[in-house]
Amino acid sequence: MEAQESWSISLLTKNELELIESFQAPALVRHRLRILSHSLNFFKLMVNPSTKGPLPSHDIQMKWCLQHPYLKKDKNFIPILLQQLDKAGDEIEQIAERKSRTPLEISITDLINAFSTDNSHY
Repeated sequence: MEAQESWSISLLTKNELELIESFQAPALVRHRLRILSHSLNFFKLMVNPSTKGPLPSHDIQMKWCLQHPYLKKDKNFIPILLQQLDKAGDEIEQIAERKSRTPLEISITDLINAFSTDNSHY
């Protein structure tokens, strides 16, 4: 039997995870922050971590997923992932707009600050 591969690479650094965990908010809010942070890092990875500007287009996201060694093995998962990234992208774009920045300029600290000042996340 072939050993099952797992995708154990986190897109968040230990420091980023600690920053989110130290945020004084309910567990569900911190979980949502982790999801948005992972999504933001996915988007940055798809184009180039130093790129500024809009989120990658659906075509770029699809191409990236189809070339990713783990994702291309489970092509049924890709549409689900892209749907979730689309939802997260909408929220990231709203936060970027409120900060007068492009979505790829947003940092995890910006996400946390947005949750700190907007009680509708609770």
